[in-house]
Amino acid sequence: MASEKAQLIDSIQKNIGKSNWKAAIADMEKLFDLEPDPIIRVRIGDAYQKLNQLLDAVREYVYAADLYALKGVIVKALAQYKLALRLDPQNKQAQDKMSSLHSNKAMTEKRADVVEEGAPKPAHSVIPLFAGFTHEEFEDFTKMMVVHTLQPGHVIVKQGDTGKSVYVIASGTVKVHTIVPSGERLNLAVLYPNEFFGEMSFLTGKPRTATVETAEEAVILEVTEDQLRDLINRRPRVLQVLQQYSDAREKGTSQKIQSKQKAAEPAASVPETTSAPQKAPEPTAPAVSEKTPPQQQVLDTPPTAAQPASKGPAVNPADKPKLIDAIQKYVSKSDWKAVIAEMEKLYTIDPDPIIRVRIGDAYQKLNQKSNAVQEYMTAADLYAEKGAVVKALAQYKLALRIEPGSKLAEGRIEALHSNRTVKENRVEPVEKEAPKPASSVIPLFAGFSQEEFNDFTKVMNVHPLPEGMAIVDQNDKGKSVYLIASGSVKVFMTLLSGERVDLAVLRSGDFFGEIAFLTGKPRTATVETAEDSVILEITEDKLREITTQRPHIQNVLQQFSEMRSKGTTEKILGSNK
Repeated sequence: MASEKAQLIDSIQKNIGKSNWKAAIADMEKLFDLEPDPIIRVRIGDAYQKLNQLLDAVREYVYAADLYALKGVIVKALAQYKLALRLDPQNKQAQDKMSSLHSNKAMTEKRADVVEEGAPKPAHSVIPLFAGFTHEEFEDFTKMMVVHTLQPGHVIVKQGDTGKSVYVIASGTVKVHTIVPSGERLNLAVLYPNEFFGEMSFLTGKPRTATVETAEEAVILEVTEDQLRDLINRRPRVLQVLQQYSDAREKGTSQKIQSKQKAAEPAASVPETTSAPQKAPEPTAPAVSEKTPPQQQVLDTPPTAAQPASKGPAVNPADKPKLIDAIQKYVSKSDWKAVIAEMEKLYTIDPDPIIRVRIGDAYQKLNQKSNAVQEYMTAADLYAEKGAVVKALAQYKLALRIEPGSKLAEGRIEALHSNRTVKENRVEPVEKEAPKPASSVIPLFAGFSQEEFNDFTKVMNVHPLPEGMAIVDQNDKGKSVYLIASGSVKVFMTLLSGERVDLAVLRSGDFFGEIAFLTGKPRTATVETAEDSVILEITEDKLREITTQRPHIQNVLQQFSEMRSKGTTEKILGSNK
């Protein structure tokens, strides 16, 4: 079946490249028989649109929506019904089925009550604007939504604009960034399906505080200001939920501003911790010495308030915005001593490990290497306490870059093997039909003996990389495998038609590059940083040594390679618009 599927995908690519839509439809029907994924029905509908067979396209979009609804994927189902209604506004079947989403089990089982201050946020699988609606309110709300299918790099809202629409992501991802007073671009977030944005401007009446653009092909649902105000008049709780999310975003923005206070030395100035000294990644990786590399990204989860404060007197939590503003100003002036002093104060009210990292970065700017090492070690210890094994590993490796051979750092890395997140998610050798390993611990760590873990981590290289840096290029011959410690990367390929297809956005804990390693063939896709990121690299020769000793690691890599193949199928089909 695998070979038949591969042949069908290849045939679909070729037919799309020739704009032979009838042949593409025939092949996609065969592919759907092998793999009944709703996205294939969507792409068949897209092909019918290319042939101007609109009724057939409507039928396919409704079919896809029905399949998504059966899976409980409410927002994707809604988007497909809306696409059908865009072509056939009076389609009663699409209208009725969209209305019936209100009684879908994904909605009824996750109904959100009124959100009190301090209560947990509503279930992520149903966006808060849907949860808790009456049937009539749900119908009114969904009827007024507009669906937009957008290509990568499309600016949805721009910093400084006065628009007040609110948006929901049905599929794909978007990047959020802002320009800080120093003139630097600051990446705030990558948002995923079911998340919404634009509410800050709606709530405050002020211009947009950030720019939002698509990171890959995306389907976005829009609710205009006047329509949302009408809904809030009837459902005041919606305003409360919007305010709650606005507060959460403001906190995330504060953390990202802290994250921008970095001080990265040129990568060539310090040796890597490898069996043989290196100045940069192998030829397939970016030449990091040509740019000043950024440092790690902030944690996605909120800091643990119970962590002990660092140094200095207590600071009033209300002073946090002033501290962040002061840090920004001192960074723009390169006053690193003042930056450190302000971040120490900030840490007493917001004990996040990322602040220790940034203090370490500032010490590097002052060429106080031993202080920098101490801060990276402290940050790594804090990450380890949280069970963030990969982030901890990256910080220990950064400390070792400055102070190679540090027994303390090496010992702490070894100790990660007994970290509870590794122990609790230990996986046995992976058979072909076995479930995939727990994602909280990367498969390359789970199941290692202490000796294998030690050998493996000792040969990893750490690379802080800026946004937009290509790590591997499609058709390159490199065979390194990479692990994301922090930040995110975009994966895309170029089809025979010359069209770019965005395949995935990978985040902290994900790894990539294994397909070339497993097959010995050139890279099948390009991977570049979507934001400032820290990447750990395992070279081909070192990984071959380890897989020879631990064959099940290669089985895990093969399993993930097959999972990526499925995602690639969906994205290739997604290109025929």
